[in-house]
Amino acid sequence: MIDYLPNQIWCLKVSLFLVVVCVSGCGSVEMAQHLFLSCTTFAALWSLVRNWIGFSGVDYNIISDHFIQFIHATGGGKARCSFLQLIWLLSAWVVWNERNNTCLIIMLPLFPSCWVRS
Repeated sequence: MIDYLPNQIWCLKVSLFLVVVCVSGCGSVEMAQHLFLSCTTFAALWSLVRNWIGFSGVDYNIISDHFIQFIHATGGGKARCSFLQLIWLLSAWVVWNERNNTCLIIMLPLFPSCWVRS
């Protein structure tokens, strides 16, 4: 059996310290609040989603407030709120996956031994 887990664990530990600047290239410190709500690349998604659904709103600077405002923006019943909650969570998932994919592309050349089985 090929054992490559220690290399992967080491690479993950090291990469946690390397990724401190937003992966979009905007130069800001990467924090969840920045990534989802104020990053020039990723924050634009929220206005696109609102336009697609057909309502307008403002973006709060706190993620939990943004979530609450988004799911209750149209006023509707429980089914509508559940639908908007699903849309918000899927949008956040898309942003997070794009961030992880970008991190992987950046990290791959730095630690080639992490991705090759011994």
